[in-house]
Amino acid sequence: MSASPRLKFGVLAVGLSCLLAGYVVAQQEALQDQPAAAIDQPAAQPRAGQTNQPNTQRREYTANFRGNQAAAGAQQQEVQRYVTGCLLSKNQAEVELGEFAQQQSQSPQVKEFAQMVVQDHGKLVQQLKQLAGTQGTANRTDGQLGERTQPAAARNAAGQNAAEPSTAIRATANNTAVDQLLALEKQIVERCTQAAKEELQQKQGAEFDKCYIGGQIGGHMHMLAALQVIQQDGPEQLRQIAQEAQPTVQMHLDQAKEIMKQLEGAGATGPRAARQPTQPQR
Repeated sequence: MSASPRLKFGVLAVGLSCLLAGYVVAQQEALQDQPAAAIDQPAAQPRAGQTNQPNTQRREYTANFRGNQAAAGAQQQEVQRYVTGCLLSKNQAEVELGEFAQQQSQSPQVKEFAQMVVQDHGKLVQQLKQLAGTQGTANRTDGQLGERTQPAAARNAAGQNAAEPSTAIRATANNTAVDQLLALEKQIVERCTQAAKEELQQKQGAEFDKCYIGGQIGGHMHMLAALQVIQQDGPEQLRQIAQEAQPTVQMHLDQAKEIMKQLEGAGATGPRAARQPTQPQR
């Protein structure tokens, strides 16, 4: 396979690196924002003529401790909400590209692969939506942000300059940092998906199949890496989902590599045979 299809469609796959980077940033912000525990603060010394009030200090310490616990729990939920939203956007993009490949590809093998991707990643989308719903964020990750965020083609048709800040970013200016990050992430994934589809529309036959499968190899490599990291160090409620999804993503990756070998072999057979020198006649 030439380097061109991998580079062109690696753009969507590289978006998964943003997931890991955003997760680390969210964790660092949570630690920085967390107030210091009351136990680390030196006890105030009583003034002359005053005595300590142990009951009051104990109540204050208990209140501070519970407040810190609540703050830490809320921060962890925000991290989980962000990672869930990012995974949801990536898997929705896989489903969209798979449906497009089913319509455009002329290879039965590629069509079958695309159908498998749509089915398996569609199941993962439903799991992530269910988890987002338990977090009270189903509208944020799939509904509210989806309404605010328009694909690039729709914005261009409406006359909106792509260089200007989009309505999605302006609309979330008063929301939390996680809301704004999720809006940006969703918009980036949508634009990458649209660019990939526009590029694929310019190709036909074996060239289309190679470009689509090449993008699937890169995308599933990044997806697998993301799931492995989330299983090990991610939010607790996502670890089981990440663990269960890994075998399926690994299977997709292995099949995509095998299909690519077959496509490259089929494309090389004809030209190589034609270039074989003819034996001189005696």
